[in-house]
Amino acid sequence: MHVLEGVKQGGAIGLQAKYGNVRLVEGFNKVRTQSAEKWIAEVQELASSQGVDIKSEIVPDSGASEEGMILDYAKKNNVDLIVIGSKGRSKFKRLLVGGVTNAVVNLASCPVLVVR
Repeated sequence: MHVLEGVKQGGAIGLQAKYGNVRLVEGFNKVRTQSAEKWIAEVQELASSQGVDIKSEIVPDSGASEEGMILDYAKKNNVDLIVIGSKGRSKFKRLLVGGVTNAVVNLASCPVLVVR
């Protein structure tokens, strides 16, 4: 699962969206979607070559937290295993900020494999 992050209102693209430059925002989202599709296709190909059956999906940002989206998706789709990356934050930063991976590991109703 790859969450396509929404356009931030304070950023350059977000300001373009706010002032009606829809074509620029659509182009930006199209490029991000194509990039995600390419990345997921590579992951699927690698998994398939190793005999691993996976389901992948690109999901638009719903405005909820990333961990909430991942957990909801896993529950709704009866996911057997969540494989998630770790960004390698320091223990101190994880303590202060938490983290998507940490939340998924602690709250998921299925096994979680963390890849560093």
